[in-house]
Amino acid sequence: MKLLGRARFWPLLVALFGLLSCNSHSMAQEELHLLSRRSAAAAGVDEISPVELASLLAAAPDRVLLLDARTVQEQSVSRLAGAIAVDPEAAAASIAELRRFIGAPDTLRRSVVVYCAAGARSARLAGQIKAYLPTNANIVALNLQGGLFAWAAAGLPLVDDAGKATRRVHGYSPQWSRLALPPAEVTLEPVIH
Repeated sequence: MKLLGRARFWPLLVALFGLLSCNSHSMAQEELHLLSRRSAAAAGVDEISPVELASLLAAAPDRVLLLDARTVQEQSVSRLAGAIAVDPEAAAASIAELRRFIGAPDTLRRSVVVYCAAGARSARLAGQIKAYLPTNANIVALNLQGGLFAWAAAGLPLVDDAGKATRRVHGYSPQWSRLALPPAEVTLEPVIH
């Protein structure tokens, strides 16, 4: 009888161990998305998923303005190709590229997509940009859901300062870096040239 009891116990234990071992990855992913969603909601902006952004960039790159709202140290490690570095604390009106993008005559929908490491800082800037946009413009301000961490976790391309493909991301801080998911390679050190 004891063998039968143990035989029932082992599959349950193995299943529980499996859940616990993969759960930390899914918990970090859920925490990352929850942080991003809450930040975007607080800023009053919509989000775009990494896969949706990749599709949009492939279909109409000239209709997207990518703004990287991370520190210089973070940007030195990796970024999205074509992204423009901006100060996350900058006023929307001070971003020259944004003024040019808004001023271009166009009747088709265009998107200003802002990203940071996890989506919190970029949501605040996207909210400022949304408020700055003319009401009659066919332009939408969006936050990249989950930021660069989610983009890298989706296996989407990153480039370094030289424009070469990389998997490295800057973790921003030890606390934030735990939200970066594989296959990203996390570093807290800037790239020195």
